[in-house]
Amino acid sequence: VSMRLDTLDLQNRTLKIRLVQPVLLTNSTQAPYNSAAFTLVAGVYKLNATTLLSLFKQWLTTTKNLGVYDHAMFITVPTNVPVDTRFSGLAYVGSFCHGNGESSSIIEDRGAYQSEGVVAHELAHSFGSHHDGENNACSSSARYIMSDSSYPETYANIYNPWIFSSCSSESILNYLKTLEQNETLLQKCLISASGSIETDESHTVSANDQCKLFYGNESFVCRVSLPSLDRICDEFYCRKPGTDLCERMTAATGTCCGNLKKCLRGLCVDAAQGECPVTGRFNHVCRHQERTLEGWRGMLRGRVGVGSKRRGWGVAHHHHPHNYTFF
Repeated sequence: VSMRLDTLDLQNRTLKIRLVQPVLLTNSTQAPYNSAAFTLVAGVYKLNATTLLSLFKQWLTTTKNLGVYDHAMFITVPTNVPVDTRFSGLAYVGSFCHGNGESSSIIEDRGAYQSEGVVAHELAHSFGSHHDGENNACSSSARYIMSDSSYPETYANIYNPWIFSSCSSESILNYLKTLEQNETLLQKCLISASGSIETDESHTVSANDQCKLFYGNESFVCRVSLPSLDRICDEFYCRKPGTDLCERMTAATGTCCGNLKKCLRGLCVDAAQGECPVTGRFNHVCRHQERTLEGWRGMLRGRVGVGSKRRGWGVAHHHHPHNYTFF
């Protein structure tokens, strides 16, 4: 997520993330909702996404000992909290640093690192950014982080899902400038932080492991029409156990894409010394009667829904340059 924020053009400002206090809810009595919040939809009790965000906002104002934070995220999984719409994330627009629980968002984590972009997307909403094409000159079809949906991939936009558009940069910059005019607010929010930021850029993971995390231990990377590992950094396909299907996945930051190479913003780049010692080829290959990779590309082209498991954020004072660190 931090690497996505680094693509923002904020003049002499930077945004960095620091995880300050993860809170693990282990039983239903701790949750920001109760059974009364669910409604029956097609025979299944589900929560409305807007209702869930509102309930989380209320929960933040009434729950004690949450510590000091600038932004709070409620991260859940579909099996625990089924939502009644196709939902990846939701946030209050232009709410960052606001009190009363408004600086908050909700994320549906489907696992296997597929929510990296969703977190960045929802944070940008909180910083005042709307979708590309929504009262601005950018287009969602360009597939930048603030796209409003999935769109066809082209050679021109293949790497855009890891980048913010110029419209997002402009909106977030204007929001930060507004915050900088409120000296009282900045004494409590977006405080400069010294020392290292808690992001692990050395983290690596194999594509096969991502398939297993998402679909179970019987899943693996489909190799049909995938001639080399360096092709996986844009997208790859996982065998769906119990079927002849290969389903699309977005490669996580740090996915090993070759010997001593890993994925970064859709590209296969050199890894640090000792990272990704990959040898040989994938152990499993999908049967040829399954769809070829190019066939799946035609059906599934586009970006997985967009916004890290971060609860908060922070920013510097009015001295230049501004180095904003979120808590």
